[in-house]
Amino acid sequence: MTVIAVSDIHGSMTVMGHLRRMQAKYPDAVTVFCGDYIDGHPHSAEVVRSIMRQVADGRAYAILGNHDQMLLDYLRDDVNRQAWFMNGGDKTVASMVHAATGKDMPPESDASRHAMIDKYTDMGEFIAQLPTMCVYGKIIFIHAGFDLSKADPLRDTSAVDRIWIREDYIYRNDRSEPIFAHNPFDYTLVSGHTPTGLIKGRYDGDETYIETKFPKCPILAVHYDGESPRYFIDGGVHSGYKENQGNIAVFDEETGLLLDSLQTNI
Repeated sequence: MTVIAVSDIHGSMTVMGHLRRMQAKYPDAVTVFCGDYIDGHPHSAEVVRSIMRQVADGRAYAILGNHDQMLLDYLRDDVNRQAWFMNGGDKTVASMVHAATGKDMPPESDASRHAMIDKYTDMGEFIAQLPTMCVYGKIIFIHAGFDLSKADPLRDTSAVDRIWIREDYIYRNDRSEPIFAHNPFDYTLVSGHTPTGLIKGRYDGDETYIETKFPKCPILAVHYDGESPRYFIDGGVHSGYKENQGNIAVFDEETGLLLDSLQTNI
Protein backbone atom coordinates (compact mmCIF):
# COMPACT_ATOMS: atom_id res chain seq x y z
CA MET A 1 0.00 0.00 0.00
CA THR A 2 1.02 3.58 -0.60
CA VAL A 3 0.70 6.72 1.51
CA ILE A 4 0.72 10.28 0.21
CA ALA A 5 2.30 13.03 2.30
CA VAL A 6 2.12 16.81 1.99
CA SER A 7 3.29 19.44 4.43
CA ASP A 8 3.27 23.23 4.76
CA ILE A 9 0.39 23.96 2.40
CA HIS A 10 0.10 27.47 3.87
CA GLY A 11 -3.26 28.38 2.40
CA SER A 12 -2.39 27.49 -1.19
CA MET A 13 -5.16 25.95 -3.26
CA THR A 14 -2.55 25.34 -5.98
CA VAL A 15 -0.88 22.83 -3.64
CA MET A 16 -4.27 21.25 -2.98
CA GLY A 17 -4.74 20.91 -6.73
CA HIS A 18 -1.41 19.11 -7.01
CA LEU A 19 -2.51 16.85 -4.18
CA ARG A 20 -5.80 16.00 -5.88
CA ARG A 21 -3.95 14.92 -8.99
CA MET A 22 -1.69 12.63 -6.96
CA GLN A 23 -4.69 11.24 -5.08
CA ALA A 24 -6.34 10.46 -8.43
CA LYS A 25 -3.17 8.67 -9.51
CA TYR A 26 -3.17 6.59 -6.29
CA PRO A 27 -6.88 6.26 -5.45
CA ASP A 28 -6.35 3.65 -2.72
CA ALA A 29 -3.65 5.61 -0.88
CA VAL A 30 -4.23 7.30 2.44
CA THR A 31 -3.04 10.91 2.74
CA VAL A 32 -1.11 12.30 5.69
CA PHE A 33 -1.15 16.08 6.15
CA CYS A 34 1.97 17.12 8.05
CA GLY A 35 0.98 20.50 9.46
CA ASP A 36 1.03 24.23 8.67
CA TYR A 37 -2.17 24.49 6.71
CA ILE A 38 -2.51 28.26 7.09
CA ASP A 39 -0.62 31.54 6.54
CA GLY A 40 1.19 32.66 3.41
CA HIS A 41 -1.53 32.32 0.75
CA PRO A 42 -5.11 33.64 0.90
CA HIS A 43 -7.07 30.38 1.13
CA SER A 44 -6.33 29.12 4.64
CA ALA A 45 -9.98 28.48 5.46
CA GLU A 46 -10.59 26.50 2.27
CA VAL A 47 -7.47 24.40 2.83
CA VAL A 48 -8.38 23.51 6.40
CA ARG A 49 -12.01 22.76 5.45
CA SER A 50 -10.82 20.38 2.74
CA ILE A 51 -8.51 18.60 5.17
CA MET A 52 -11.29 18.34 7.73
CA ARG A 53 -13.54 16.68 5.16
CA GLN A 54 -10.89 14.18 4.11
CA VAL A 55 -10.10 13.26 7.72
CA ALA A 56 -13.82 12.89 8.50
CA ASP A 57 -14.23 10.62 5.47
CA GLY A 58 -11.45 8.35 6.71
CA ARG A 59 -9.25 9.12 3.71
CA ALA A 60 -6.62 11.08 5.57
CA TYR A 61 -4.78 11.82 8.80
CA ALA A 62 -3.61 15.25 9.89
CA ILE A 63 -1.02 16.37 12.41
CA LEU A 64 -0.31 19.69 14.08
CA GLY A 65 2.03 22.37 12.77
CA ASN A 66 3.35 25.45 14.53
CA HIS A 67 1.26 27.86 12.44
CA ASP A 68 -1.87 25.86 13.23
CA GLN A 69 -1.00 26.05 16.94
CA MET A 70 -0.63 29.84 16.70
CA LEU A 71 -4.11 30.11 15.18
CA LEU A 72 -5.49 27.93 17.98
CA ASP A 73 -3.78 30.09 20.61
CA TYR A 74 -5.32 33.19 19.01
CA LEU A 75 -8.80 31.68 19.09
CA ARG A 76 -8.41 30.52 22.69
CA ASP A 77 -6.75 33.38 24.56
CA ASP A 78 -4.90 35.67 22.13
CA VAL A 79 -1.65 35.54 24.16
CA ASN A 80 0.59 35.03 21.11
CA ARG A 81 -1.05 37.40 18.64
CA GLN A 82 2.13 39.39 17.97
CA ALA A 83 4.22 36.30 17.21
CA TRP A 84 1.55 34.88 14.92
CA PHE A 85 0.97 38.16 13.09
CA MET A 86 4.73 38.43 12.45
CA ASN A 87 4.47 35.03 10.74
CA GLY A 88 1.59 35.97 8.45
CA GLY A 89 -1.32 35.60 10.85
CA ASP A 90 -2.58 39.13 10.21
CA LYS A 91 -3.19 38.41 6.53
CA THR A 92 -4.75 35.06 7.44
CA VAL A 93 -7.22 36.74 9.80
CA ALA A 94 -8.11 39.33 7.16
CA SER A 95 -8.74 36.70 4.49
CA MET A 96 -10.66 34.35 6.79
CA VAL A 97 -12.86 37.13 8.16
CA HIS A 98 -13.63 38.31 4.65
CA ALA A 99 -14.39 34.75 3.51
CA ALA A 100 -16.81 34.25 6.41
CA THR A 101 -18.49 37.67 6.57
CA GLY A 102 -17.81 39.41 3.25
CA LYS A 103 -16.41 42.33 5.25
CA ASP A 104 -12.94 43.84 5.36
CA MET A 105 -11.92 44.42 8.97
CA PRO A 106 -8.56 45.41 10.44
CA PRO A 107 -7.01 42.08 11.48
CA GLU A 108 -5.78 43.51 14.79
CA SER A 109 -9.28 44.62 15.82
CA ASP A 110 -11.42 42.94 18.45
CA ALA A 111 -14.19 42.71 15.83
CA SER A 112 -11.97 40.51 13.68
CA ARG A 113 -11.13 38.21 16.56
CA HIS A 114 -14.78 37.90 17.57
CA ALA A 115 -15.69 37.08 13.97
CA MET A 116 -12.96 34.43 13.86
CA ILE A 117 -14.19 32.85 17.09
CA ASP A 118 -17.80 32.95 15.91
CA LYS A 119 -17.24 31.62 12.39
CA TYR A 120 -14.41 29.14 12.92
CA THR A 121 -15.27 27.34 16.16
CA ASP A 122 -15.32 23.98 14.36
CA MET A 123 -11.91 24.66 12.85
CA GLY A 124 -10.48 25.46 16.27
CA GLU A 125 -11.93 22.24 17.65
CA PHE A 126 -10.39 20.30 14.78
CA ILE A 127 -6.95 21.81 15.30
CA ALA A 128 -7.15 21.29 19.06
CA GLN A 129 -7.42 17.52 18.68
CA LEU A 130 -4.59 17.11 16.16
CA PRO A 131 -1.69 14.90 17.32
CA THR A 132 1.94 15.95 16.93
CA MET A 133 2.89 12.79 15.03
CA CYS A 134 1.38 9.96 13.01
CA VAL A 135 2.73 6.44 12.59
CA TYR A 136 1.64 4.69 9.42
CA GLY A 137 3.26 1.42 8.47
CA LYS A 138 7.03 1.85 8.68
CA ILE A 139 6.83 5.66 8.64
CA ILE A 140 6.65 8.32 11.34
CA PHE A 141 5.20 11.61 10.12
CA ILE A 142 5.93 14.69 12.22
CA HIS A 143 5.78 18.39 11.46
CA ALA A 144 9.20 19.66 12.61
CA GLY A 145 11.00 16.64 14.06
CA PHE A 146 12.42 15.11 17.20
CA ASP A 147 15.21 16.37 19.43
CA LEU A 148 17.84 13.85 18.36
CA SER A 149 20.22 15.13 21.04
CA LYS A 150 18.01 13.43 23.66
CA ALA A 151 18.75 9.94 24.95
CA ASP A 152 15.20 8.90 23.99
CA PRO A 153 13.95 11.33 21.33
CA LEU A 154 10.51 9.74 21.09
CA ARG A 155 9.88 10.00 24.83
CA ASP A 156 11.80 13.18 25.64
CA THR A 157 10.97 15.53 22.76
CA SER A 158 8.39 18.03 24.00
CA ALA A 159 5.18 18.76 22.14
CA VAL A 160 6.47 22.28 21.47
CA ASP A 161 9.68 20.97 19.92
CA ARG A 162 7.78 18.51 17.75
CA ILE A 163 6.21 21.47 15.94
CA TRP A 164 9.06 24.02 16.17
CA ILE A 165 12.45 22.26 16.26
CA ARG A 166 15.03 22.72 13.51
CA GLU A 167 18.78 22.30 14.09
CA ASP A 168 18.54 19.68 16.83
CA TYR A 169 16.62 17.50 14.42
CA ILE A 170 18.48 18.21 11.21
CA TYR A 171 22.06 18.09 12.48
CA ARG A 172 24.13 16.15 14.99
CA ASN A 173 24.97 17.55 18.44
CA ASP A 174 28.32 19.01 17.41
CA ARG A 175 27.51 22.41 15.89
CA SER A 176 31.08 23.14 14.70
CA GLU A 177 29.85 22.35 11.19
CA PRO A 178 26.52 21.18 9.71
CA ILE A 179 26.71 17.39 9.73
CA PHE A 180 23.42 15.56 9.23
CA ALA A 181 22.16 13.65 12.25
CA HIS A 182 21.67 9.89 12.15
CA ASN A 183 18.21 8.33 12.36
CA PRO A 184 17.96 6.44 15.67
CA PHE A 185 14.57 4.94 14.79
CA ASP A 186 13.74 1.79 12.88
CA TYR A 187 11.23 3.93 10.99
CA THR A 188 11.44 6.31 8.09
CA LEU A 189 10.97 9.87 9.34
CA VAL A 190 9.02 12.38 7.23
CA SER A 191 8.91 16.03 8.26
CA GLY A 192 8.14 19.49 6.92
CA HIS A 193 8.55 22.84 8.71
CA THR A 194 11.96 23.78 7.27
CA PRO A 195 12.06 24.64 3.54
CA THR A 196 14.57 22.24 2.10
CA GLY A 197 16.41 24.99 0.24
CA LEU A 198 17.60 26.18 3.66
CA ILE A 199 19.04 22.79 4.64
CA LYS A 200 22.69 22.26 3.81
CA GLY A 201 25.49 20.13 5.19
CA ARG A 202 27.33 16.87 4.78
CA TYR A 203 27.18 13.28 5.95
CA ASP A 204 29.19 12.07 8.91
CA GLY A 205 32.48 10.76 7.49
CA ASP A 206 31.94 12.23 4.02
CA GLU A 207 33.40 15.55 2.89
CA THR A 208 30.83 16.03 0.09
CA TYR A 209 28.80 19.15 0.84
CA ILE A 210 25.09 19.03 -0.02
CA GLU A 211 23.26 22.26 -0.70
CA THR A 212 20.23 23.34 -2.74
CA LYS A 213 20.17 26.98 -3.76
CA PHE A 214 17.08 28.61 -2.23
CA PRO A 215 14.36 29.27 -3.40
CA LYS A 216 14.53 25.79 -4.96
CA CYS A 217 13.09 23.38 -2.38
CA PRO A 218 13.11 19.75 -3.59
CA ILE A 219 12.33 16.76 -1.41
CA LEU A 220 15.53 16.03 0.49
CA ALA A 221 16.46 12.52 1.62
CA VAL A 222 19.09 12.04 4.33
CA HIS A 223 19.96 8.36 4.33
CA TYR A 224 22.91 6.73 6.06
CA ASP A 225 23.86 3.16 5.16
CA GLY A 226 22.15 0.67 7.48
CA GLU A 227 19.61 3.22 8.72
CA SER A 228 16.09 4.20 7.75
CA PRO A 229 15.95 7.44 5.77
CA ARG A 230 14.72 10.84 6.82
CA TYR A 231 12.74 12.83 4.25
CA PHE A 232 12.30 16.60 4.40
CA ILE A 233 9.37 17.66 2.23
CA ASP A 234 8.68 21.38 2.90
CA GLY A 235 8.53 22.90 -0.58
CA GLY A 236 8.84 26.52 0.56
CA VAL A 237 5.22 27.53 0.00
CA HIS A 238 5.50 30.17 2.75
CA SER A 239 8.63 31.69 1.18
CA GLY A 240 6.81 34.29 -0.90
CA TYR A 241 8.06 32.89 -4.22
CA LYS A 242 5.12 32.22 -6.52
CA GLU A 243 6.89 29.27 -8.13
CA ASN A 244 7.13 27.47 -4.77
CA GLN A 245 3.89 25.51 -4.71
CA GLY A 246 4.78 22.55 -2.59
CA ASN A 247 5.92 18.97 -2.78
CA ILE A 248 3.69 15.91 -2.84
CA ALA A 249 5.43 12.70 -1.76
CA VAL A 250 4.27 9.10 -2.17
CA PHE A 251 5.77 6.41 0.06
CA ASP A 252 5.63 2.64 0.32
CA GLU A 253 4.25 2.06 3.80
CA GLU A 254 6.06 -1.27 4.16
CA THR A 255 9.56 -0.16 3.17
CA GLY A 256 9.23 3.52 4.09
CA LEU A 257 10.86 4.53 0.81
CA LEU A 258 9.81 7.28 -1.58
CA LEU A 259 8.02 5.86 -4.61
CA ASP A 260 6.81 8.91 -6.49
CA SER A 261 6.58 12.66 -6.10
CA LEU A 262 5.36 15.92 -7.55
CA GLN A 263 7.90 18.64 -6.83
CA THR A 264 7.63 22.28 -7.83
CA ASN A 265 10.50 24.72 -8.33
CA ILE A 266 13.27 22.12 -8.32
